[in-house]
Amino acid sequence: MNKKRAKINFCLVIVLLAIALVLCFASFKLPASNDNFNGFFNSISATSDISDGYYAEYDIKTEDASDKEISELILKMDDILYSQGFSNANVYQMGNKVRVEVNSASNAVNILNIIGDPKTFYISGTEAETIEESDLASYDIVGTDILDAYTTVQYNLDEEYNGITIMFNKSGAEKFHELSKQVSAKENEDDRKVFFYIGGEKQTSLKIEESDNDYLSFYSSGYTKSVAQNFALQILMSSTGVNVEISSYGKTTPTLGMSGIITGLCILLTLLIAILILFPVFFGDLGFVADLSILTGAVASIFLLQALPIVTMSVSGIIGAIFGLAIMGICHAIYLFKMKSEFYYLKRIPLSAKTAFKKSWLKILDICVITFIGGLSLALWNIPFVSTFGVGLAVLAFISLFNSVVILKDFVTWYININSKNYKRLKFKKGESNE
Repeated sequence: MNKKRAKINFCLVIVLLAIALVLCFASFKLPASNDNFNGFFNSISATSDISDGYYAEYDIKTEDASDKEISELILKMDDILYSQGFSNANVYQMGNKVRVEVNSASNAVNILNIIGDPKTFYISGTEAETIEESDLASYDIVGTDILDAYTTVQYNLDEEYNGITIMFNKSGAEKFHELSKQVSAKENEDDRKVFFYIGGEKQTSLKIEESDNDYLSFYSSGYTKSVAQNFALQILMSSTGVNVEISSYGKTTPTLGMSGIITGLCILLTLLIAILILFPVFFGDLGFVADLSILTGAVASIFLLQALPIVTMSVSGIIGAIFGLAIMGICHAIYLFKMKSEFYYLKRIPLSAKTAFKKSWLKILDICVITFIGGLSLALWNIPFVSTFGVGLAVLAFISLFNSVVILKDFVTWYININSKNYKRLKFKKGESNE
């Protein structure tokens, strides 16, 4: 690579980085569209300690519900909320109540209300306007036969059809096999239908053939995405086996308040600025090269945090990101300090860079991998403060490894094509053997 190509590469990186920084924080209306672009940073969902949210309390209506059944209900509600996009919902028992706390979202109130008004769900081969469980055949499906329910999409001749897929547990699959066998054996083809009942009232019907599948999917051009989601949610709630009733709900305010959030972000910004200033102080031009690499890593981290569905930013997540950013700075410093010490004994900048990378990349790998595994382990604990801290730390550790052994190395190589002799611009010193 010649000097001109190296300069062009740096110019392109700076332009792309500037665009990426704008996309991280700016919000604007997309041209030729009614949609708005929300900056990557703004797209990271926030927990109740840094964002407004909603809470709901539910009375447990099932008499003599065991602790095991209530625990299973709480786990089920947590899974349901996660499937609806609330990745860090807080669900816990308070006496004879269950309390749910979720981050703010446009559909939060609707979902909390559906959860608080569960209805029975049946799939039967018998058609009626209303039906009781005592009217069902032994092979008809009830809520507790259902393992999962979720929305799906089918495309036919460029038409989009929203629908629901219902997954049956072992007993439900056996019942469905027998139900489909009984229905498909009817003489009149138009009668080969099953009927869906919510709250005992008929909702819709579906033609089926004999099947030994453990799932059932159905679609309709009349289903919008929100209608399909609500239908799936009602089916899921019927599968809990414990009835609840919403008793109260309302808005929550951030636990730590805006001042706590501003403090955390200020610490993160101060650390970033300090790192960006210190590198040029110690390494001259190479310090600016390291700054460019760190800013690239910071932008990549923001993009990855908003892209991963498991990420919900909180104060603990910000603290994890602060630790991860410090790891990134340490890894960059290890390489550049090793390059500086190698130059003291060697005669050329290119040879110093090559030797320094060979001697430092394993150490950088160890630091980043250990940090990543530690962060990932904390994230899997499923404890709100600990898990979000672990996610922030793990994401930054992963980016730190890639930036230190790939991006920084390439940037240093480009720089050496521009300046391979003037070591004073790098604040390097020669040893006695090089004088």
